[in-house]
Amino acid sequence: MAVFAGITLFAVANTALDNYVTSSRMIYGMARQGLLPIALGKIGARTRTPYLATLALLAVLVPLAFFGSIAELASASVLMLLVVFAIVNGALCVLQGRAGEAKGKFEVPRWVPALGTVICLVLITVRVTGGSWQAPSLAASMLAGMIALYFVQRKTAVRPV
Repeated sequence: MAVFAGITLFAVANTALDNYVTSSRMIYGMARQGLLPIALGKIGARTRTPYLATLALLAVLVPLAFFGSIAELASASVLMLLVVFAIVNGALCVLQGRAGEAKGKFEVPRWVPALGTVICLVLITVRVTGGSWQAPSLAASMLAGMIALYFVQRKTAVRPV
């Protein structure tokens, strides 16, 4: 039993580290595109890593770690991913229906992203209407914060050339 517990602990820690590194790089890239404050796009001279993006992510994650249980945070993460998948699938439907939109090298029938959007919305509805309120409220507050940051940044952004 201890072996399985050790493997599980290692796998969870590895996944958390992967997500942390990936997220800090996404913040860095978004800052470089003018979608987030430009300061988050700075990199360290010696390590060439986005140190401010990494610290900003840490400032967000530490309070979240103390907000609730791992199960609630995981459930909130799943809800956020479902929202992202619904948006991406919906955007693909819109792009495929747009007149004059260039065709890509790989195209899927329009019903595939439409079905993906519907499935994600159904899963979101099931999760929000059943079970505890903590994970949906955490996901909703994170989403509201992201949307607010987007609109604040959009008004003040200087687009890179």
